[in-house]
Amino acid sequence: MVRPLVSAKNLEDVKIFSTETYLGRLLVELRDAWKFSIGDVLVRQAVYDGSSSLDLVSIACPVPKKFKVVHIDDLGMPWVKQLSVKGGFGTRFSPLAETWSYGEYRFSVDPEQIDSILLGYKYDPRIEYKQLRKKGSKHDKTKT
Repeated sequence: MVRPLVSAKNLEDVKIFSTETYLGRLLVELRDAWKFSIGDVLVRQAVYDGSSSLDLVSIACPVPKKFKVVHIDDLGMPWVKQLSVKGGFGTRFSPLAETWSYGEYRFSVDPEQIDSILLGYKYDPRIEYKQLRKKGSKHDKTKT
């Protein structure tokens, strides 16, 4: 009888590595959740004690912060730049692993981008900001 090379204890060690170590959790996230392509627009959720909330630009501008995948390196790591609500990119160019490591953040494709693909309309990552500005200007006109 041939003994298996990997025991049940070894398999338990593998499971502990992927669920309880920093590097293991990062690799699992990269494998399972970060199946992004260049050009995808992402939103970021902050995760606190099992609950999450969308990362917003500010209290005065309650639209989600958005990031665009601009590069994927040889390791498969997506690199992003933050999109400005007024158009264009921020100056910071960072890998998702870096932004993931500074806090508990999860990234997903912008739901508006998914809707535009499914419903067949032109995607604009600034649509929430434009709608907010339009509501604000109507409100300003009625105040005077």
